[in-house]
Amino acid sequence: MKIYLDYVFFINFIFDFILLFTTKVLLKRNVKIKRIILGSFIGTFSIFILFISMPSLIFFISKMFFGLIMVIITFKFKDIKYTLNNFFYLMILSIILGGFLYFLNIEAGYEHVGLIFYKTGKTLDIFILLLLSILFFIIFTKKIKKYKNKISCYKTVKIFLNNKTYLLNGYIDTGNNLVDPYFNKPILIINKNIDIFSKRFIFVPYNSLNNKGILKCFIIDKVFIEDIGYLKNVLIAKSNDKLSLSGVDIILNNKIMEELWKKYFYLLEIYLKKVVFIM
Repeated sequence: MKIYLDYVFFINFIFDFILLFTTKVLLKRNVKIKRIILGSFIGTFSIFILFISMPSLIFFISKMFFGLIMVIITFKFKDIKYTLNNFFYLMILSIILGGFLYFLNIEAGYEHVGLIFYKTGKTLDIFILLLLSILFFIIFTKKIKKYKNKISCYKTVKIFLNNKTYLLNGYIDTGNNLVDPYFNKPILIINKNIDIFSKRFIFVPYNSLNNKGILKCFIIDKVFIEDIGYLKNVLIAKSNDKLSLSGVDIILNNKIMEELWKKYFYLLEIYLKKVVFIM
């Protein structure tokens, strides 16, 4: 059987480009196309490990290594959390694409009568798979964006502090990206009329479009946020003015939404693994 390396190289490049571009769209990364092309080009060299005999674990680590390099080249390295978030999305999308292609090949290669399956030996042309993959990710991206918009930004919040529990109405504000410069903890802004106090606090400088100053941030025991769960590494700061959103007691940090999507993609990964196992 002849293997044309340039052909395999090109196909792998296109699939890597689809994955990186979809990651960029879903995470709203400000990345130029030329960096995606460069990342895809580097990713294509991973095909060479297919021709090297190695244990499964080493093969898996090698694939992960190439994926991480692709992410760093495409999106640059800002910090570990940013890079791992990009890498996480790329891996999930790879699993989705792999499951989709596997399903198409199974459908094309087998026929069944009732519960009895017969192997036909048919395979779909690689360019048909490529076109279907592009179409699949266009639809997938649109559906994810639409679903994101439908997810309620209003969350029930419980703050645990000094053996007390505060039940509050929270709102995830994409404009709130406040973090403390010491430990990179997200800061939640609580309404000024909420009676909450802690002897443990730090002062955090902030700079917004309208003004700048110093925030007194309380260190809490933990916080529970609906659909996300318990978080410990967060700070609470009282707003200088009453919150403008009616019925909202606390403004949640945009990083909370990242945690929410990590959870959704984790559940999606489990579901896809079950689907592949059944197939």
